Amino acid sequence: MAVAAMVLIQQNNPNGAVQTLPAGQNDVETGPMGDCVSVVVMWNNVGGQYQNVRGYHGGGGFGNVNTAGLIAGVPNVVGTRIVACIGTIAAAGNDVQRVNTWHAGAIPNATLVIANGSGNYRVNRNGGWIGI
Repeated sequence: MAVAAMVLIQQNNPNGAVQTLPAGQNDVETGPMGDCVSVVVMWNNVGGQYQNVRGYHGGGGFGNVNTAGLIAGVPNVVGTRIVACIGTIAAAGNDVQRVNTWHAGAIPNATLVIANGSGNYRVNRNGGWIGI
Protein backbone atom coordinates (compact mmCIF):
# COMPACT_ATOMS: atom_id res chain seq x y z
CA MET A 1 0.00 0.00 0.00
CA ALA A 2 1.39 3.37 -1.04
CA VAL A 3 1.99 6.00 1.60
CA ALA A 4 0.19 9.28 0.94
CA ALA A 5 2.20 12.40 0.22
CA MET A 6 2.66 15.04 2.88
CA VAL A 7 0.52 17.98 1.78
CA LEU A 8 1.86 21.42 2.64
CA ILE A 9 -0.49 23.68 4.57
CA GLN A 10 -1.02 27.04 2.88
CA GLN A 11 0.26 29.80 5.15
CA ASN A 12 -0.40 33.45 4.40
CA ASN A 13 2.57 34.81 6.30
CA PRO A 14 6.27 33.96 6.57
CA ASN A 15 6.14 33.18 10.29
CA GLY A 16 4.47 29.77 10.26
CA ALA A 17 6.04 26.42 11.03
CA VAL A 18 8.07 24.73 8.33
CA GLN A 19 6.83 21.19 7.61
CA THR A 20 9.28 18.28 7.70
CA LEU A 21 8.69 15.19 5.57
CA PRO A 22 8.46 12.22 7.97
CA ALA A 23 10.68 9.18 7.53
CA GLY A 24 8.85 6.59 5.46
CA GLN A 25 7.16 9.17 3.24
CA ASN A 26 8.63 9.96 -0.14
CA ASP A 27 6.59 12.86 -1.53
CA VAL A 28 5.68 16.43 -0.67
CA GLU A 29 2.58 17.81 -2.38
CA THR A 30 2.09 21.57 -2.54
CA GLY A 31 -1.70 21.54 -2.70
CA PRO A 32 -3.55 23.85 -5.09
CA MET A 33 -1.63 26.99 -6.01
CA GLY A 34 -2.46 30.08 -8.04
CA ASP A 35 -0.63 33.13 -6.72
CA CYS A 36 1.26 30.92 -4.24
CA VAL A 37 4.89 29.78 -4.11
CA SER A 38 5.97 26.62 -2.30
CA VAL A 39 9.61 25.87 -1.56
CA VAL A 40 11.00 22.43 -0.74
CA VAL A 41 14.56 22.12 0.63
CA MET A 42 16.41 18.79 0.60
CA TRP A 43 19.83 17.79 1.89
CA ASN A 44 21.88 14.81 3.03
CA ASN A 45 21.55 12.67 -0.09
CA VAL A 46 22.33 9.01 0.58
CA GLY A 47 22.05 6.57 -2.30
CA GLY A 48 19.98 8.97 -4.40
CA GLN A 49 17.45 9.80 -1.67
CA TYR A 50 17.50 12.96 0.42
CA GLN A 51 17.29 12.08 4.09
CA ASN A 52 16.16 15.56 5.14
CA VAL A 53 13.24 17.28 3.38
CA ARG A 54 11.22 20.27 4.50
CA GLY A 55 8.78 22.58 2.79
CA TYR A 56 6.56 25.64 3.05
CA HIS A 57 3.52 26.78 1.04
CA GLY A 58 3.47 30.58 0.90
CA GLY A 59 -0.07 31.71 0.13
CA GLY A 60 0.01 34.87 -1.96
CA GLY A 61 3.56 34.46 -3.20
CA PHE A 62 7.20 34.16 -2.24
CA GLY A 63 6.97 36.97 0.34
CA ASN A 64 4.92 34.63 2.52
CA VAL A 65 7.49 31.79 2.53
CA ASN A 66 9.41 31.18 5.78
CA THR A 67 12.81 31.21 4.08
CA ALA A 68 14.76 31.49 7.34
CA GLY A 69 13.04 28.42 8.73
CA LEU A 70 13.54 26.45 5.54
CA ILE A 71 17.32 26.83 5.50
CA ALA A 72 18.04 26.88 9.26
CA GLY A 73 20.84 24.35 9.82
CA VAL A 74 20.93 23.36 6.14
CA PRO A 75 24.42 23.03 4.62
CA ASN A 76 25.21 25.59 1.90
CA VAL A 77 26.68 23.01 -0.49
CA VAL A 78 26.00 21.84 -4.05
CA GLY A 79 24.42 18.65 -2.70
CA THR A 80 21.60 20.64 -1.11
CA ARG A 81 18.63 20.94 -3.48
CA ILE A 82 15.91 23.57 -3.46
CA VAL A 83 12.77 23.14 -5.55
CA ALA A 84 10.74 26.34 -5.81
CA CYS A 85 7.23 25.57 -7.08
CA ILE A 86 5.64 28.59 -8.71
CA GLY A 87 1.84 28.81 -8.98
CA THR A 88 0.20 29.61 -12.31
CA ILE A 89 -0.67 33.20 -11.34
CA ALA A 90 2.58 33.80 -9.43
CA ALA A 91 4.54 32.84 -12.56
CA ALA A 92 3.24 35.99 -14.28
CA GLY A 93 4.63 38.22 -11.51
CA ASN A 94 8.14 38.67 -10.15
CA ASP A 95 8.25 35.68 -7.79
CA VAL A 96 10.76 33.74 -9.92
CA GLN A 97 13.16 36.69 -9.71
CA ARG A 98 12.53 37.00 -5.98
CA VAL A 99 13.37 33.29 -5.50
CA ASN A 100 16.57 33.68 -7.54
CA THR A 101 17.62 36.77 -5.57
CA TRP A 102 16.99 35.02 -2.23
CA HIS A 103 18.92 31.93 -3.35
CA ALA A 104 21.90 34.00 -4.51
CA GLY A 105 22.08 35.84 -1.19
CA ALA A 106 21.07 33.20 1.35
CA ILE A 107 22.27 29.78 0.19
CA PRO A 108 24.07 30.25 -3.15
CA ASN A 109 25.91 26.92 -3.29
CA ALA A 110 22.71 24.88 -3.13
CA THR A 111 21.22 23.67 -6.41
CA LEU A 112 18.06 25.63 -7.25
CA VAL A 113 15.33 24.24 -9.49
CA ILE A 114 12.36 26.36 -10.54
CA ALA A 115 9.22 24.28 -11.13
CA ASN A 116 6.48 26.07 -13.03
CA GLY A 117 3.61 25.42 -15.39
CA SER A 118 1.27 23.75 -12.91
CA GLY A 119 -1.19 24.64 -10.18
CA ASN A 120 -0.16 21.73 -7.93
CA TYR A 121 3.20 19.97 -7.61
CA ARG A 122 4.62 16.80 -6.15
CA VAL A 123 8.31 16.74 -5.11
CA ASN A 124 9.97 13.45 -4.20
CA ARG A 125 12.97 12.47 -2.04
CA ASN A 126 15.00 11.87 -5.19
CA GLY A 127 14.80 15.61 -5.93
CA GLY A 128 12.41 15.32 -8.85
CA TRP A 129 9.11 17.10 -9.34
CA ILE A 130 5.98 16.80 -11.46
CA GLY A 131 2.95 18.98 -11.97
CA ILE A 132 -0.22 17.17 -10.93
